[in-house]
Amino acid sequence: MYRTASIAAYDVMDTVFITATVRLYDSLQPGVNEVEIHTATTVDGLGSGEGAVWLRDALVALAETL
Repeated sequence: MYRTASIAAYDVMDTVFITATVRLYDSLQPGVNEVEIHTATTVDGLGSGEGAVWLRDALVALAETL
């Protein structure tokens, strides 16, 4: 059994949309998976020109939904 996480963040018209999905895979049945966690949130865009700051803010907002 193993897990994967997919995280996406989109900055559109002063709003940042952040989603995360965790999938659980069964090692005995290749290709079979189930969504274990799916969460999403939005935050106001801060207009940061620095990518690292923008990513940190998006990840913190996402973590606060868990």
